[in-house]
Amino acid sequence: MPLLQLLPSLRTLQLMKSRLPAAAAYPGAHIRHLIVAEASDSAPVQGSMTVDRLTFFANPVSKRPPQTFSDFCIASRLVSLTVRYPGTFVLWSGSIWDEIFPNFRLLEIEHCATLDEFVTTFAGAVSQAQESAPSHTLLCLTLLGSLPASAAARDMSECHRKFLERVTTRIHSLRYIGLAEVGARFISDWQDDFSGTRALWRWWKVVHSGVEDTVPVEVREISAWEGERVRSFLRNADITTVESFDLFWQGISCP
Repeated sequence: MPLLQLLPSLRTLQLMKSRLPAAAAYPGAHIRHLIVAEASDSAPVQGSMTVDRLTFFANPVSKRPPQTFSDFCIASRLVSLTVRYPGTFVLWSGSIWDEIFPNFRLLEIEHCATLDEFVTTFAGAVSQAQESAPSHTLLCLTLLGSLPASAAARDMSECHRKFLERVTTRIHSLRYIGLAEVGARFISDWQDDFSGTRALWRWWKVVHSGVEDTVPVEVREISAWEGERVRSFLRNADITTVESFDLFWQGISCP
């Protein structure tokens, strides 16, 4: 009997160094949280199950990103995505950005590059990918980089300012952004969760004057607990709940 029929109440599925089980091809299956750690390089089956949250830890040997997250689930039903890269940052293909911009609400990327290097590379990638994106639904973006080898104090304010300006003018739907640094050796452990107080997060809220306004009137720093509250909500939301949250941003209703 297929796994997801044998365990119909299964809500979290963790796969370590393996492909998706054949049961994932059965339509109608719904998993709250799918964790794929060090996935096999062999091509996975085409995902046909609904997943609310996908956590993907890249293989530390091949370090190759997937060509599309539709390999693991129905991308249009996915609310939040967490991706961790233990090696050199690899720019995603256009097909992945085409899934992220019109569908996902929360995107978390954790990388062993230093934060200043990472945000610069990421902003450039977004600038290129955004040109083909028909619409945006991404509400919250968090980027985690590693601390540099030198322990000398750095002023990251100018790096943060440039990044926030570039990414908020490119991704018009963004409302919350979180940035943090942590030791590179911790990022290599796929079992760690760096949300909350596990890393020193700085959060910003993107303020718009109206629904049709594509340029923010203000990007202001907020307390960490406020940003983490939004992250927690989106991590635990399904597509029905998060669509109510979309209406909240338009002032139509509250989630």
